[in-house]
Amino acid sequence: MKLNEENLILMIDDSKDDFEFAKKAFHKAGLNSALLHAESGKEGLDYLFRRGKYAGEKNAPLPRMILLDISMPDMDGIEVLKLVKANKTTESIPVIMLSSSIEGKDIKQCYELGAGSYIAKPVSINGLHRAIEMLKNYWFEIVVLRKPMTLIE
Repeated sequence: MKLNEENLILMIDDSKDDFEFAKKAFHKAGLNSALLHAESGKEGLDYLFRRGKYAGEKNAPLPRMILLDISMPDMDGIEVLKLVKANKTTESIPVIMLSSSIEGKDIKQCYELGAGSYIAKPVSINGLHRAIEMLKNYWFEIVVLRKPMTLIE
C-alpha cells in the first residue's frame, strides 16, 4: 500500500455503504483527498500504530484527519478516540466524530476526550453531501492543519 497523498483522511466506520457515500460526497465537494477505510476500530488503530497487516507501512503518511463512527462491533469509537488522543504520535490528528448517535452523553464524552467536531450522520445522501461540503470548508479551507508526517519522522 503506497499512500503519499498530502490530505489523507482515515474513515473508521464498520459500514461499507457509509464509506462509499462519503467517498462520493468528498468527490462531489471537490475535496481531492485520499480516503482510506478501516472497517473496525481495531483496523483503524492498526493503521495508525502500524500493527497487524500495516506493520510494514512505516513510510505511509499518518492521516491529516480521522472520521470516526461511535457504534462499531469490536471496539467503539469512544475507545478508539481515547487511544488516539493518548498517543504522542497521533494526539494532534483532528478526530471528527461522524455518528448516528445524538445522545448528549456521547457528544459530551467525545468532546471531553478531544474530538475536534461531532457530526450527526445525515440520513440522506444530500444531507451527507452538505455535511461534507461544510467539513471541507472548515477543516481544509479555514483551519491550518499540521503537515503530513510518518511514524519515522
